[in-house]
Amino acid sequence: MFFESFFTGQFFREAIAKAIEAGIPVSSLAYLLLLPLLTSMIAAARHLFGLTTYGTFIPAIISLIWLKLGLMPGFFLTVILFFWARFSQWLIKKTMIRRFKIDYLPRMAIFLLFLSLGLLVFSLAGYLNWLLAEQANIFILLVLVLVIQNLIEIQITLTAKEARSLVLETAFFALLGYGLLGWGFLQNFVLAWPGLSIILILVFNIVVGRYVGFRLLERYRFRSIID
Repeated sequence: MFFESFFTGQFFREAIAKAIEAGIPVSSLAYLLLLPLLTSMIAAARHLFGLTTYGTFIPAIISLIWLKLGLMPGFFLTVILFFWARFSQWLIKKTMIRRFKIDYLPRMAIFLLFLSLGLLVFSLAGYLNWLLAEQANIFILLVLVLVIQNLIEIQITLTAKEARSLVLETAFFALLGYGLLGWGFLQNFVLAWPGLSIILILVFNIVVGRYVGFRLLERYRFRSIID
């Protein structure tokens, strides 16, 4: 009985109905069901094509932040924080690391302090009010700060070309996720057929996961050897 209701989606429809009655927004439920689809697409792009993103979940988090803030305000805030983070990283390196020889973990704590101070300065200057128009709360901003911190942190170990590729491809999938998560047709589909959606995502990942050949970019890079 349970398996029948699972595959027909009745179990999930009842769970969704109870969640809506409990006051959970419909859009939030749709995002929860669509997030596995987005992360599956990111994982497939990395596994099959050899694209590089900062993990499989970070682009999805950025997509959710942009959905909450709005695309243009969220994008501009992300860009501003990213360049502020790069400047903070350079400033800390020039003024503190060489002089005081600070270890890695305290250095990252100072870096996070600079990011938070940057948000405070933007708030006092009125830029955040103009960008966000009171659509965000402190938790969304803190999550964005942590995402930027982790993105800058991983860039330390990369070359300039690799870091640029990582940022651009992460931004591309975040933008793709913004479009997918906000697409009304997909939201209605996963809410109407949650069981089918889960099964399709599972099958998709199993098929992708069984591929063990060259990635597309690797095939292009080593085409002279392969041929």
